[in-house]
Amino acid sequence: MNNAGWIVTFFIIPFMNFFLPLLAFLDVSKKMAIKQLGEKDKKQNSLIIFWWVFFLFSMLMTMSSGFFTVENATISMIQNDALTTSLSEFTLFIAGILAIFVVRNLTNQQSNRT
Repeated sequence: MNNAGWIVTFFIIPFMNFFLPLLAFLDVSKKMAIKQLGEKDKKQNSLIIFWWVFFLFSMLMTMSSGFFTVENATISMIQNDALTTSLSEFTLFIAGILAIFVVRNLTNQQSNRT
């Protein structure tokens, strides 16, 4: 995982693109913390994991709402679809905020190294 080509490929391979970027972020965070502190930073790891859980939950909710949409949908089916979509968008918003914190923390770790 030390090659830059692997990192780009992680985001392209179907199904693996859900998990390999998480492992890459955890690996970078762990190596940076060990270089600076001599130990793993559990707070940073939990932030990365929370970000990834919210992101995956949002994507799964989006995919599931599309599967249940039918042509002759009733009002209650459309309401359920709207609720699912709203929940998905909210969790994606939370994931976006967490992604900003993850990138800031990793950037701060790397800039403190120099």
